[in-house]
Order: sequence, then C-alpha cells, then structure tokens
Amino acid sequence: MSEIPSIQDEEAEIPIPIKMVGFKNIKMPAGRILLNGLEIIIVPRFDVYVDLPIDRRAIHTSRLYHAIMEIIQDYSGKVVRLEEIGRRIAEKLLK
Repeated sequence: MSEIPSIQDEEAEIPIPIKMVGFKNIKMPAGRILLNGLEIIIVPRFDVYVDLPIDRRAIHTSRLYHAIMEIIQDYSGKVVRLEEIGRRIAEKLLK
C-alpha cells in the first residue's frame, strides 16, 4: 500500500494567502452534569480556523481536531468554563 503524500508544507503553486481555513461544527463530548438525577452529556460545537500562509499549499487539518481533543482531555473530570477550553484551544493552534 502506498503512502498518501503530505502536501501541507509544499510550496503553493499560486502564492496567495487564504483566511479562515478549517472546520465548522466539530462536536466533541466535553463533560457531563447531573440535573434532577439525570446525567446529561455536554457536547459543545467548535468552529476552528487558521489562516493559510502565502507560502503553504495546505493546512494540517488533523492538528485542528487533535488540539480540541487534547485540551478537552486535559480538563476531564474538572470544573471549567467552556470559554477557558476555547481560549486554550486557540492558544495551542497559534503555536
């Protein structure tokens, strides 16, 4: 079986920057609450975008998904505001 070529870091054939490349409505379980004896799973939706630099051909899409997953796992079992999760995801993607 042949490997799929990784084109993300290749030089762009047409060098133009593209803003807001990414995913919309990524749903990922982020926690649970107990309400009147009923356990409710919290499943927020995330929109995650990055800008494609002029010298790149594509973005690393798996990094967007993995950034969300990693930060949510960091907060597993902890009390946290969803805004804090969003801030941490943004910081990770900006690195």
